Amino acid sequence: MKKLLLTFLSFAFFTMAQSQESWTICYGKKTILKKVSEDRVKNTFAVSKSSLATNTKFTIQLHAVDTSNNITLMANLDNSNTVKEWEYTGKSFNIGSSELKTLLGTSNKLEFYYRSIPKDPEKAAVVRIRPVHICTITLK
Repeated sequence: MKKLLLTFLSFAFFTMAQSQESWTICYGKKTILKKVSEDRVKNTFAVSKSSLATNTKFTIQLHAVDTSNNITLMANLDNSNTVKEWEYTGKSFNIGSSELKTLLGTSNKLEFYYRSIPKDPEKAAVVRIRPVHICTITLK
């Protein structure tokens, strides 16, 4: 029984440690957030409507990615509805300004999260998955 409890606690510890990854956010040629961790207040920035009309890219680059996990980026509206998901392929997530405008729709706020699920089905069944807040974009 003690071994089972110790195994479960170690999985929980490794999951929490893994969620402490960092990332860099760029919009156009400008770095908005550099090597930040999860913080809903600090990881919020505004984008003008006119910048969405240009051919600018929004980039999320994850650091120290665990390759034994499947990583999914999610874009959510402020009502927590997921608008779109992208699978991590080993490169940065690049989203064009026209796609960003489409994702925002009539909303003024778009939140980005990622979730990391172990590729091993046995581990995935044991670990509790929690979406990690990356950043929030608001229109000004």
